Amino acid sequence: MTTEKINISTNELNAEICKRSLFEFTKEFWGEIIPDEPIWNWHIPYLCDELEKAVSTVIEDRPKLYDLIINICPGTTKSTLVSIMLPCWLWANCPEKVILLNTVSHTNAIKFATKRRDILTSSKFKSYFPEITLRSDSTALMTLKNMKGGEITQYTTKGRITGDHGHIRIDDDPMSYQDSISEAQAAKCIDGFKAFATRNKSLAKTVYIQVMQRLSAIDTTEHALSTLSKVKHIVLPAIKNDKINPPELADKYVDGLLDPLRLTLDNLQDIKRGLADKDDGPMSDDAFDAQYGQDVDSKEGLMYENRLQTEPFSKIDWTGFETALSAVDAKDDGEDTYGQVYAYQRGEKYYIVDAIYNTGDSEYNLPTAVKKNNKHKPIKTFLEKNGVGGLYGRMMKNEGITGLKPFVNSEPKIDRIGMFKWVVLEHFVFDSENKDSDYLKFMEHLKKLPKHGNKKMVGAADVITHLAKCLFLTGKFKRK
Repeated sequence: MTTEKINISTNELNAEICKRSLFEFTKEFWGEIIPDEPIWNWHIPYLCDELEKAVSTVIEDRPKLYDLIINICPGTTKSTLVSIMLPCWLWANCPEKVILLNTVSHTNAIKFATKRRDILTSSKFKSYFPEITLRSDSTALMTLKNMKGGEITQYTTKGRITGDHGHIRIDDDPMSYQDSISEAQAAKCIDGFKAFATRNKSLAKTVYIQVMQRLSAIDTTEHALSTLSKVKHIVLPAIKNDKINPPELADKYVDGLLDPLRLTLDNLQDIKRGLADKDDGPMSDDAFDAQYGQDVDSKEGLMYENRLQTEPFSKIDWTGFETALSAVDAKDDGEDTYGQVYAYQRGEKYYIVDAIYNTGDSEYNLPTAVKKNNKHKPIKTFLEKNGVGGLYGRMMKNEGITGLKPFVNSEPKIDRIGMFKWVVLEHFVFDSENKDSDYLKFMEHLKKLPKHGNKKMVGAADVITHLAKCLFLTGKFKRK
């Protein structure tokens, strides 16, 4: 019996290991694009395995088994796996494949394209897969081509989706949260989904993969689930709940958490309150439930859940209060309300001592605002300058009101109210005895506002949210 010695280099061995496993490929090429030490939580090899299964038919050039939708929260390596590693791994196995990718953010599109190019042009990739070389005329970052006929092209949801047809299409965060709560913007993103859906090499063979956190009941996942014929749907919320799919994956959660090292309860609470990243604000309950709980089911009830703090202000000793502040929401149209509140501060509590709140126009309420300004003497008056606010600010200034602090709101109104309601609930106190008609109407609208808004009642929550948001942005509150 004779044995034949097989000569294989270390590079050839490593290349073969990488080709057989997306997870091994990810581990091998992680350091080419990410300087941080990886944390291989269980969901990463699991998702790699599921991605391999979904694209196995592409590699073998046979009809697809299903399209794949993965709903998982940010901060879980999802984009690194799906938008960066997977296309490069596919080329390692089948360099002739055409891979089309899409995302809503132009910034992320450039980042993904850059990191893919960094892997494909790295000395390690060249030494493992010397047969794969980029075409010399393929210099555009958003489209890379190789000498085997393969192509990787990156699109954005609201841009023009043209060009080649793909063997595989990948949607990574094809919609933003702000898009998902605006019917008009959501419709534009769905139009992008439809345009992307036409770019198939073969309806029977082209595999579609979508990875995103749930955003709302009108997001891209909802549309995809209702229109695609055969889908494998994986749902991984950050905290164990009944949305986990397949349900048996719940057994892999540790202390009820998907990733107990990177997404601890404290980390999630910081994210919800806007303390995890200085560039992010707090999240509304609906936004957090969707993006981290993968839960977009409508929840009825009151915005402030009957939890507003009230006290009889006649029994308070007002000596020693530190500052007085005010916030204004000028009236925009005939159905809108004019809103202005006055608050006295003691420590981290703000006592809402007075309010102007009615359907009169700004000129009608301006004399009252002057009187109350002279009475309470706020050191700052926060004024939303959207709409007619800028004009009203000039009117206030002309009447001698000082300390005006204009600001701009960009969030949808109801979502903004939800984002900052924790400030209202934890730091604001309201007068349980005030019988002034404006104050009574203000409190009635606060108490009865449903979670999803009511135009006739939303003004009270809007103006109190102006104060809450501005105080948050000036760093007045610390997480308890």
